[in-house]
Amino acid sequence: MSLPTAAESERPRYCTRILKGHRDNVWALAYTPDGRYIVSGSFGAAILILDVRTGETVGSPLTGHSDVIDSLVVTPGGKKLISGSRDGTVRVWDLQSRRVTHTLEALAPVPDSEPPPSEQSFVPPSISPDGRRVITISNNIISMREVETDKSVMEPIEFRTDSHVTTLVWSPDGKKFVVSGGGALRIWDSITGRLIAGPFKFEARFSPIVFSHDGHRVIWGGADGKIWIRDTREENRVLPPLVGHEDRVITLGLSPDGERIVSCSDDFTMYIWDATTGTRISDPLQCCTPNNFAFHHLAFSPDGKFVASSSDNHVKIWDMEAALAGYRASNQPKAGIGAPEARVPRLPARVVNRPSTSRRWPSELDYSPTERTGVSQQVLQSST
Repeated sequence: MSLPTAAESERPRYCTRILKGHRDNVWALAYTPDGRYIVSGSFGAAILILDVRTGETVGSPLTGHSDVIDSLVVTPGGKKLISGSRDGTVRVWDLQSRRVTHTLEALAPVPDSEPPPSEQSFVPPSISPDGRRVITISNNIISMREVETDKSVMEPIEFRTDSHVTTLVWSPDGKKFVVSGGGALRIWDSITGRLIAGPFKFEARFSPIVFSHDGHRVIWGGADGKIWIRDTREENRVLPPLVGHEDRVITLGLSPDGERIVSCSDDFTMYIWDATTGTRISDPLQCCTPNNFAFHHLAFSPDGKFVASSSDNHVKIWDMEAALAGYRASNQPKAGIGAPEARVPRLPARVVNRPSTSRRWPSELDYSPTERTGVSQQVLQSST
């Protein structure tokens, strides 16, 4: 079936395609390792495989879940898809046969609308970047199992707090995971189950969180539009907030090489940031409008040149290289006029698949006197 795509006049600038295959809001996205397809999961529990080049769906929807699809991971070889849902199950799909090979069950499903989200004691299953492990949290008990065997690979951890866990995020290399809840952040070693950092004060609820590629910094977006960074190696070190958006930060994405960050906000804009300097390197991109503001997720293409975003039941494809080039062209200094070098926050970025270089984080952040800058979050990405 061919997906309807928006006419050129309907697409925001630098958006190359809008895919409209879902009937419900899209809540999860993942690229396949070759970058040819996007897998998307919806509020209505349907999973679609979309051909990026043609805009067509590949076969019929993958069905089986009975509630919102919260997480999707395509394994590094591209042969399997792991899906996590609020129905309390994790399903493993063979992408060639399009069949479920097995299902992890016995997870407490997400409760109904009562009690309210702030009092719920369930976080949807969180799948490791390589698709091999899944963490479940129910009634503040953290458990980890192998996806293929369903065997427990870590002693259950009791998250002792007066309130409930709200967020769980894996580090890019899968060696750590961070959990927020009860006004605090805690970081565990995913191999030993040992608490390695925290608790750190953390008052944001249901905020997007991402690890820096070196695994030492936790970055999150706030309800006030600010983006915060904590050095997990130092107990009380929170860097000054990074400012850019005018409303709540909804989603954050980190490019595969760790050099670019994309942030999206309730102010209906999306920005690209230089992860090394913290400088804004794009004009505001219109990721959504007041009429379709249900923005949930981002996924970078494996080469980092494109990013897919979900907005209502749409999937938008953005050309990152064109957006960067357009911003550079519009901000070149005029002939004969020198442009003073801006003092900006310097943020870490480890280049993936290249020899690491020594880079130190500064003890303070300096802001440009003429431009407000900011950064940050997490991308669904497969890693070997």
